[in-house]
Amino acid sequence: MSNTQDSKRGLARAICMALLAAALACAVSSARADVDPWTAGSNWLYLRAGYAKSGAEGAGDGGGGFGFGFRHMLSTSRVNEWTVLGVHPLPFVHWSLFRHWSFGGFAEYDVTSSYGAAKEIEIPVALDMTRHIMLKGEVKPYISLGFGPFYRKTYGTSADIARVAVSGYVASGFDARVAPGQMLGIDARLARVDSENTPPNPVFGPGQSEATHWSVKLVYSLAY
Repeated sequence: MSNTQDSKRGLARAICMALLAAALACAVSSARADVDPWTAGSNWLYLRAGYAKSGAEGAGDGGGGFGFGFRHMLSTSRVNEWTVLGVHPLPFVHWSLFRHWSFGGFAEYDVTSSYGAAKEIEIPVALDMTRHIMLKGEVKPYISLGFGPFYRKTYGTSADIARVAVSGYVASGFDARVAPGQMLGIDARLARVDSENTPPNPVFGPGQSEATHWSVKLVYSLAY
């Protein structure tokens, strides 16, 4: 068995264990799930799965992807109430920050390109800030901005490579409450990723330094 196959299987086992841990945490937390998941101070655990694709030059068909993450709903911060050594330095600035915002992080495993048995795998581990749009009803859209290290590797070629690059992304979608503290939704995201292959890969070619990678995933979230 090659080192690449060992690495692939070890990584898959680690991700499966992490997903199992997240699922168990969801089960334990469900008994105390918040009635309103968007309340300040609420925490979310989520799992998502769907389709991912690389737009890099020479990329093949996209493939499946899955991941898990955490989100914390931030409390509103009023600028005029900020204090420094007991003094309000900006009493005239009546701005409210972080209302309906959340801070979170996630890890995913995506097959972004494939030609038969040859595949490109991407594992983003990133942090983001999300603005939740509080429409009436049970469906709430959102927009996220984030960044983090994207680990990318190939396997099944005669010259596999692996590298890490910090990338930024934008995401949008919606969460719909289906039970107290539980949501289903759709997440779509675009990331700009350094997808250059040095030296050029015999299957995927040279790639490109700035490529768009995108994904669409179904999301299950549990708030507590």
